[in-house]
Amino acid sequence: MWWWSCSRRARSARIWDDTDRDPDEPPTKWTVYEQILRIPYYVVFSRYTDEVHYFELTGGQYREIQPAEPASVATRSGRRCVGLWFGTYQGLERQWLRCYDASGAWILTPHEQEQQRAASRQTNALSADSGLSKNANAPSRQYQRAERLAAQLRAWGSIQSSSA
Repeated sequence: MWWWSCSRRARSARIWDDTDRDPDEPPTKWTVYEQILRIPYYVVFSRYTDEVHYFELTGGQYREIQPAEPASVATRSGRRCVGLWFGTYQGLERQWLRCYDASGAWILTPHEQEQQRAASRQTNALSADSGLSKNANAPSRQYQRAERLAAQLRAWGSIQSSSA
């Protein structure tokens, strides 16, 4: 499971040190994910500097990790990954933090999923229309075939009757 946070102050885990917090205050997001939920990975992305920091839960604490590729990191299972992507999202063209699968394909956003479904519906509609036009000609093709068979039968009948 992944969690990422957008922040301009992401430098290291020391930023989220809760030792000087008032005990009556609710825990920070960092503490909740690290100590309560124990989320295996925590990603911090600064939308101001486009910097990304990856943390892995090791020995009960988040430790910053350096991915093999600077702009992305994969979970130990390798099924889900997160990395930097440049593109347009919600009308803004910029660098974004985005998930991708083990094959390297970006996970589609809800808007992209809807666009894909609409394109699929349009393709299916075009296929159905072309299928209908073929089927619309089916009765005439069947009629033509029946006429040919009838002509062959008549031809055989006339051949048989002339030889008899």
